[in-house]
Amino acid sequence: MKKINGLLLSGIIVLSLLMFALPDTIRTVAAPIWPVTYIGEDWTTKGDWVGKYGTYAYILPKASVPLREIPWEPEQDYVGGKHLVYPNEPVEYSLSGAVEMAALLTPDGTHRRAACYFWSPSFAVTLDIPAGDYQLSLYFVDYDSYARGELAVVSSSLGSAPTTTVVGFHEGVHEIYELHPTSPDTVTITLTWTSGANAVISGVFLDSTGPGTGISYVGEDSTTKGNWVGAYGSLWYLLCAMDVPITEMNYSWNPTYDIVGGVLTVSYSTTGMLWAWTDYLDLYVEYPVLVWGWLPRPTTDQRACWYPDETDRVYEGYPPPVTHRQAECWDSDIYPYFTVDLSVPQGTYYLSLYALDYASYLRVQTIEIFDSGGTLLASVLVSDFHIGVYERFFVEGPIDLFIRVEKIAGANSVLSGIFLDNPIECDKKVLYPDSAPMTGLELFTRYDWYIRITLENLWTEDGLEDVRLHDRFGAEFGVEVVYYSHGTDPELTPHGKSAKIFLEWNIGALAAGETATLILHVWTDCNPSKGGMVHQQFASPGEYYMNSGATVQANDPSTGRQFSTTSAQIKVSAVEG
Repeated sequence: MKKINGLLLSGIIVLSLLMFALPDTIRTVAAPIWPVTYIGEDWTTKGDWVGKYGTYAYILPKASVPLREIPWEPEQDYVGGKHLVYPNEPVEYSLSGAVEMAALLTPDGTHRRAACYFWSPSFAVTLDIPAGDYQLSLYFVDYDSYARGELAVVSSSLGSAPTTTVVGFHEGVHEIYELHPTSPDTVTITLTWTSGANAVISGVFLDSTGPGTGISYVGEDSTTKGNWVGAYGSLWYLLCAMDVPITEMNYSWNPTYDIVGGVLTVSYSTTGMLWAWTDYLDLYVEYPVLVWGWLPRPTTDQRACWYPDETDRVYEGYPPPVTHRQAECWDSDIYPYFTVDLSVPQGTYYLSLYALDYASYLRVQTIEIFDSGGTLLASVLVSDFHIGVYERFFVEGPIDLFIRVEKIAGANSVLSGIFLDNPIECDKKVLYPDSAPMTGLELFTRYDWYIRITLENLWTEDGLEDVRLHDRFGAEFGVEVVYYSHGTDPELTPHGKSAKIFLEWNIGALAAGETATLILHVWTDCNPSKGGMVHQQFASPGEYYMNSGATVQANDPSTGRQFSTTSAQIKVSAVEG
């Protein structure tokens, strides 16, 4: 989106002898917003989405058999809306399960396997290494649960590194240390169980590092996971129990069940037992997304979404002819996450994701939205959603979104609906460009702007109180609030016969260095003519002021002074087509 126009506050208004102009360090600017912006939660609508969400498109999960997890197929979903099958603006989507990353790669990078040494309450791995400067990486994965916790202590004749607490490692973590023995040394890795089934370790890797002394803990790598080839083990690697038989047995340590390699000569042993969670897996493994339906079906529970009958499973139009409620969800099964690929067409939209922890109070999850290049655009932590919550985002298309719903706690991650809405249309001549220009606007054509107003207090160390912002928008424009960061709900009130919109925003206190943000959606409004016809503004060419100028007032409690300042008006111009 191009930059719209700047609103730089300057001290030009003096309202009374006790009211002074605010310094320029408090300012408002109108600027483009991020392609995806988180705009808040809706805890009140619950399953009553019809009439509020999904006008442009909606997608609802449906399990073919209740109380049984069914692999997701798009033909099971209930889909509809005004534009879901619109030829020029298709809303494309697909769901994908977690991709296997936690299981360690084989040295040739062609397969994976999840295996480990284990024991409880503690066991050790011992390495005999030559003199040198080493980076030591220990790989831990809690492959079959989310419950394990353990303590790792790395010690040698150099001393001991600080004890490392290893928790939350279902997807795999590398704990990294540095060792600088000046002569051959014995390194002992002691692992002590603290929670879950037992203590585990899946890999040990040695690499070169710069000169130093002693032994130290460097940090944790939660990104590489099982993809160690090319990242770790350039000098030596140990893949614990990688070649152990896949049976329901615990094996005593036998080095023939390990995979070891590298240019360094290292002898090693362990007091742990051996276990494999999986057989050898293909390099790329994607787990299924499941669909689940709770009983009773149908239900009168207000948290459950409204559904149409099976004959209207695909419904082009809005509102759909809903007849009953059902509590349904997509879920990640036993795996940490699932993803939704959503192609949003050109335009500006509200994306609402309905999360419902229907039968428990235990789930906690994150919703992260990425672009196609993997850049994180927005995220939110969702908890205590037994009553159902819509997590809402502003989206500017066209854009391909990658939505990751990841379990933090509870049985799995879930989602019960995807809803897409765009700003209200008042006739068929609606234009939703990437960014409306400020000049050269065509007559009888809708244009949309998204304006960010930012107030940043860089002036007073004591902060400001009773901060207020007001503005007035011309009758040719419609206005709605997209997002605000502080204070009470901004009020938009029509005044007079022309229905000019007055904006009032009570921000409250603004601490030193604190920033308050307001995002407004402004569009060319509809104008009924004398003959009863409805036309889009503008009806005649010329210059039009969008607003009267944003005015900010505030009190400085340290001096008792009051401040006020205003911004320049935003001007647009319309021409004959």
